[in-house]
Amino acid sequence: DKYTGDGLMAVFGAPVAHEDDPEQALRAALAMRERVAGLRLGSEVPSLALHVGLACGRVVAAGVGGRERKEYTVIGRSVNLAARLEEASTPGQILVGEDLARLTEHAFSLRLLILPSLPGWAGEVRAFELLGEHQDGVQSRQVGELRSPLVGRDVEVALLWRSLEDLAAGKGAILSIIGEVGIGKSRLLAEVRAQTQGRGFRLAWLEGHPLERGEAVRYGCFRTLLREAIGAIGEVNLPRIAERLRLFLDDLMPQRVEEVYPYLGRLLGVPLSPEATERLERLDGESLKWQTFQAVRECISALASRDPLVLVFEDLHWVDRASAELLERLLPLVAQIALIIIGVYRPEPERPSWQLRELTGREHGDVYNELWLHPLSSTAARDMVIHLLGTDRLHEEAMDLILERTEGNPLFIEEIVRSMVTQGILVQQADGRWRMMRTRKEVTIPDTIQGLFQARVDRLDEEVKGVLQVAACIGRHFPYRLLAAVVDDLGMPRSLLDRCLGTLEKAGLIQQEDGLSEKGYVFRHVLVHDTVHRALLKSARSRFHGAVARRYEENILHDAEPSYALLARHYEQTDDYEKQRLYFALAGRQAAQGYANREAYAFFSKALVLTTDPAERWELLQAREAVCDLLGDRAQQRADLEELLELASVSGDRRRRAMICNRLAAWHESQGDYAAACSTAEEGLVAAREVGDFRREAESLLIVATAAWRRGQFSAALEAAQAALEVSRMADDAVCEANSLTTMGIVHRSRGDLLPARACYQQALDIRRALGDRRGEAISLIHLANVLYDEGDYTAACDWHKQALDLFRMVGDRRGEAWSLSGLGRFYLICGDYEAARVYYEEALTIRRDIGDRRGEAVALSDLGHLLLAMGELETARA
Repeated sequence: DKYTGDGLMAVFGAPVAHEDDPEQALRAALAMRERVAGLRLGSEVPSLALHVGLACGRVVAAGVGGRERKEYTVIGRSVNLAARLEEASTPGQILVGEDLARLTEHAFSLRLLILPSLPGWAGEVRAFELLGEHQDGVQSRQVGELRSPLVGRDVEVALLWRSLEDLAAGKGAILSIIGEVGIGKSRLLAEVRAQTQGRGFRLAWLEGHPLERGEAVRYGCFRTLLREAIGAIGEVNLPRIAERLRLFLDDLMPQRVEEVYPYLGRLLGVPLSPEATERLERLDGESLKWQTFQAVRECISALASRDPLVLVFEDLHWVDRASAELLERLLPLVAQIALIIIGVYRPEPERPSWQLRELTGREHGDVYNELWLHPLSSTAARDMVIHLLGTDRLHEEAMDLILERTEGNPLFIEEIVRSMVTQGILVQQADGRWRMMRTRKEVTIPDTIQGLFQARVDRLDEEVKGVLQVAACIGRHFPYRLLAAVVDDLGMPRSLLDRCLGTLEKAGLIQQEDGLSEKGYVFRHVLVHDTVHRALLKSARSRFHGAVARRYEENILHDAEPSYALLARHYEQTDDYEKQRLYFALAGRQAAQGYANREAYAFFSKALVLTTDPAERWELLQAREAVCDLLGDRAQQRADLEELLELASVSGDRRRRAMICNRLAAWHESQGDYAAACSTAEEGLVAAREVGDFRREAESLLIVATAAWRRGQFSAALEAAQAALEVSRMADDAVCEANSLTTMGIVHRSRGDLLPARACYQQALDIRRALGDRRGEAISLIHLANVLYDEGDYTAACDWHKQALDLFRMVGDRRGEAWSLSGLGRFYLICGDYEAARVYYEEALTIRRDIGDRRGEAVALSDLGHLLLAMGELETARA
């Protein structure tokens, strides 16, 4: 690394990593000590002796210095420890840090030393003196591809076949295949799919993946699934994709092509006719999402009516929320048609896939099963090793070592066997027997699969490694044409591309994808992709991702619905902050339009970090505040409203001030502070009247009416709501008119006047349906359901609550969802089904606490208390 006066610092494992870096470092120290001790400098020259300190750990590795001169070096705590150990060593002594000693104790003789103190370290420090090496190592050699059939999964294969046989008889099902990384989830399904083709089993099998172009995109699972259905996997020409979609629909559902095509075409990003584009633009985000869901559902039903249908959703732990919500809507189909839905994912409870699992078990338990893939048994793991090596003639010590280190993980078994053969640790003799060329203690195997992959990557020559790194920046799946274009843009020799790809295929790092209309490749495992990408230095990552992003800009911005999220994520890896800001903002708006609220929040937040212009901040803060309202993030919503109010005050814009005062008043109302809600709404009312803004005036009056109603002032509430209705009609504002009618209905119902209440609610429902306002429709259904409860028509009330619940979940309104759940809990309480009522009430309480709805939390606790009282749990009810 560098000379430091009369010393030097050497680095192992950076910038290139090897499996035996710890051993090589210790061997280098021993060789240096031996060489220096053998120097003969003459009688008049004092003898020389080395002081050596060694340590390992995480460091920052980079070029350090100014513009004129930079030097590659490493910085970190382990560097400091090595320096302190060198200072503490006696002449000729080699001191090793505790972590490094643990990695090398199998191959070296070490003696524990307790150092009373070291500068920068508190208390005693455990170090080890290096005494010598046990035995010499061996040279490495390369190995070809290793293969093994599926082993140890007979039970799982049989269970999948049983489900397929039931499917052939018309019985649908939902399956989850769950297991840790490398455990063989995808391999299991690939084996079963191949068996169905080999046996001539008549069914349709489609697979969806959340990662498209290497990134998670909205509806990614269904975009890839639909591409496979129409025969356009790997196709990049949008007109050709559009043509295949139309031909597919003409054949599948000729009577419904014109109704379905625009929504599926938009999902795939193909160009639409001006008429279709105008038709979709007239829909708000809620209606557009609803119609897209219906189109996908109708398409899948039509496919299943021809042949039994298997839908596989791979890597569901990476699913985007839009795909997860659409998948949830499809689950009831398995009880109606010959359909199996299979989700493949890791056991990660924080992911949307886990929430989907819990919902499926709760609502579709009669058709739902889980296959948990556990590590292979010792016998199965042994069989896999034998298949990989092509013989059972393997030294038992080697077999024991492989089984011990891999713990039954098939991917780790394959990679460790490959590594041991490559390094020359396992060598096939002339008689066919595999022999281990080092003792067990001498064998160094990385503790992680990633470590094995990194070492294999670092053994590649620079040109091949460069191609692999560019491919990793494109994504796990990468089209040949895109890779070639990016390689050209980066100034890499295009002529060597095919040779490099061939080398990578032989090394088992990538493989060509079958069945594509255009040549493409995929990393053999997601961990290979992740390992390569994470090892990139920031400068290289920025350069590669920037080149990929610019190529995408030339193409996907022409899509009917460009993937702004994809562009944002690529530019996020670069230093182009203006492009980051632009695409984060566009991605946020795109996600919000599809009610992917959590994604929208994340994108808007990233855009705001990069935005200083007051006008642009105003737009982004407004957008994020609306998303926070739907998510129930009251703290962030309040912070955004305060900043918006400050921006409106600085600009002197009274119209904006009225708007934000109303939003802030609604926030106070949600927290149960009705006095603050009323005073803030009256401030907004004054500002709205000053500029003649009828819409804001009506909004202010409605908040005043709601605050009065909350405090039991029904006459004042009805007067304010009537005034809001008149102003909204003067402004020809249908949305505010529906809100005014709803508020009037609430007040009438509170006074016991059910007929005028029902009339107001029905008028509001008609207006909202005409507008295509799904959230507003759900609100009206809830209010009408409450009137039905009052009138004693509990069954009809329950049906309307369920319709409202579906709509609230579709638009992502968690407060509305809790409201519907409480209504359903009330229905089951009245019917005497206390357990069902408790489930709904507790779920409503959880949501209200999650979103910080204090008034709603109080209502939910009261509901639970009444239920527990009816169940005879008096003490719990009192608490």
